[in-house]
Amino acid sequence: MSQIKIKITAGCFGLILLLHCTSHLELLQPDMPCSQNPDEYVRSTNTAKRLISSAYQDSLDARFNKLFFNPWTRGQSAPADEHLFWAIPFIQKSKGFGENKLPYAEHWKASIIQNADTGNVGNEIWMGMNTQRTSLRALPTDRPFFLDFNRAGEGYPFDYLQNSALPLNTPLRVIHQSRDKAWLLVESHHSSGWIPTETVCKVNEEQRDFRRSSKQIALVHEPVSVIDSSGQFIAQLRIGSFFPFIDSTSADWLLGMMIRNEKGEGITRTGKISKEYAVLKPWTLNYQHLLQLSKEFLDQPYGWGGWLNNRDCSAMIKDFFTPFGIWLPRHSKAQVDYLPDQTELFHLRASDKEYVIVQQGRPYLSLLWKPGHIMLFAGEDKDQRPVVLHTLWGIKMKSRFGKEGRAIIGRGVLTTLTPDKDLNIPHVPVSLIDQIGKMAWIVNPDSILVDHKN
Repeated sequence: MSQIKIKITAGCFGLILLLHCTSHLELLQPDMPCSQNPDEYVRSTNTAKRLISSAYQDSLDARFNKLFFNPWTRGQSAPADEHLFWAIPFIQKSKGFGENKLPYAEHWKASIIQNADTGNVGNEIWMGMNTQRTSLRALPTDRPFFLDFNRAGEGYPFDYLQNSALPLNTPLRVIHQSRDKAWLLVESHHSSGWIPTETVCKVNEEQRDFRRSSKQIALVHEPVSVIDSSGQFIAQLRIGSFFPFIDSTSADWLLGMMIRNEKGEGITRTGKISKEYAVLKPWTLNYQHLLQLSKEFLDQPYGWGGWLNNRDCSAMIKDFFTPFGIWLPRHSKAQVDYLPDQTELFHLRASDKEYVIVQQGRPYLSLLWKPGHIMLFAGEDKDQRPVVLHTLWGIKMKSRFGKEGRAIIGRGVLTTLTPDKDLNIPHVPVSLIDQIGKMAWIVNPDSILVDHKN
């Protein structure tokens, strides 16, 4: 059976007839009825004023750095992640499909498992950095592992071997190498996984000390190309990455980037980047900067686990707060569990949830979580409904015959908590707002200095 994709524009609402003969149903939503200008939802007139004290923000940044560089402080201890090889039983019991939509043969699975060489983990441990932005894979292969393409919410882009993505020059502890030597198993500050050997360099103690003790330059725009003094390209950078400060001119930052030499050792190369696109970390936490940064994430494509250098919901949240020196885990449930100041919302009716969120939440300082998804509260619309910034794949729906499908959003957007109603998507089994279970504060709510409604 073939798929039918029905394209809806902003003005094309009303009854949509979904045919029963399709394998699964997709509605493509290119336009959002909710304004995509984040300035409309924050009413504060003090956008340049600090939201928290400089001392408090410095303490958050110090904690960020401690956690970020943690892989380098573990030394020769045993691997920290007891679930390093969760993907082996998963692919053994699952019927997986490749990018050509054909199922994988059992001998392919066996060869990947054999190459992982699980019996020798931890025999050689050393400290490194990745010299390219790279995917962190659950097994030593760059081949995707999709489940049934004919099931709603499966197939592209849900590659189950994609753990996460690593920004350029992330501290790593290398704990293992694949049998064919092409892959390294590494621990980062938020996840473990496999990356290609040629993307990692060894860093000595002096280099590690320099990286930890330097002032840091963080990206606040993307993508940005870094060039050296002769005008040669070094790398392209994205928000979520930061690098040691070397020097500055009136227009540019000079920063240190680790690259790999022919021996696999790290060497520092100096590049420059416009001050328009990067800042000294931590960037002052105020609404002027929060709103500026939010515009960078709007309309960017969704990327499960950071696949294809894109972001999913939790990757967007994590990268968003990096310039401000606020560390968060990588995955949505871990992010909300990490934050101590929370309000339970599961037990409330939808209208009561909206009221609590608007009254108690603080734009860009409060997260909203439902199982499998996380959002950043972005303020309220003219009808006093909460608006959220999130990177969203799609909205679950059903046809009139009960067949499950998705209304594909597939990018970073601003929406209300009832996007299905705003878009007139038919037969949505459970609305987004009904699933929201918690609101959590990025910072201690008692430390916030500015009322966002002034």
